Amino acid sequence: MTAPDVHIGEPGEQLFVLLSAERGLRRGIVKLIWKTLAPALVGAVVLVAGCARPMSPGRQPAPGDPNVLTVYVACAFVPAVEAVRGKFEAANAGKSVKVDGGAPDTLVKKIEDGATPDVLILLGEAEFGLLEREGFMDPSLRKGVGAFKAVLATPASKPAVSGISALTSDAVKSIAMPTSGTTSLGTDAEHSLARLGVWTKIQNKLVIHPRQSDTMAVLAKGEADVGVMYDPCPYLRLEGKVPTGSVKPGGALNQSSTRVTRLQMGIHKKSPRAGLARRFIEFVSSNESQVDLAAGSAAAGDADPEDSD
Repeated sequence: MTAPDVHIGEPGEQLFVLLSAERGLRRGIVKLIWKTLAPALVGAVVLVAGCARPMSPGRQPAPGDPNVLTVYVACAFVPAVEAVRGKFEAANAGKSVKVDGGAPDTLVKKIEDGATPDVLILLGEAEFGLLEREGFMDPSLRKGVGAFKAVLATPASKPAVSGISALTSDAVKSIAMPTSGTTSLGTDAEHSLARLGVWTKIQNKLVIHPRQSDTMAVLAKGEADVGVMYDPCPYLRLEGKVPTGSVKPGGALNQSSTRVTRLQMGIHKKSPRAGLARRFIEFVSSNESQVDLAAGSAAAGDADPEDSD
């Protein structure tokens, strides 16, 4: 067989071919490096963006291990739950609890994507209600503790807002709040402001953020005139995003109502450790544990007092 003629070309053409091949090789190397490092970089961004402790998928125990409980916790409450975890393990020999912290929407997405933590702990109703409607969490096994109220909040660098009526004044140009419907605080804030007759009047002032931690960070920087937060607010202790004293709590949004928001705890329907999960939730609901929760960042209070609204 005769080998085909190969045209090498002039020296200039040869140089062009060599440079093109080198550029192609460099692009291939960059793609390989990005494919290898991207998951780690994304995890690092999530850590910086709003949680003091990243999610650790590899830490989830095997489904058949009856002694290791996995608990997903909104990152602002990780210190509080860690304080209770140690006492629970001491009181239950041979049992251990793995606490994974993350932003509420991140935890919800992980469960929707197939993760099966034994226990989920989040502040408020919206996120839990979504997972219950989707069939992931058992509504009959949910329990609420603590007492949180939605209140106005102002940056320390700006004048405090005197009351709800001030939201419609010319002095207030921007109002920061998290998304309604997908976050509990945003949902509670819209509900209360609508009842007070000001919700439709402030639409052009609203600056909506996907997370409560984002709203708090904006207020801490003085980038909005006023916002909303829960009182007590665990996000006031969120390192790196909300410096101490940078945000001031104000009046409650629902002053004419006794409605409060609770720290919600529930059990995944597919948890193979439902019995141990119930024992953990009962332990967290005890009066002694609620003192630890209050010290850690959550609010202590009666487990399930009646609400009226």
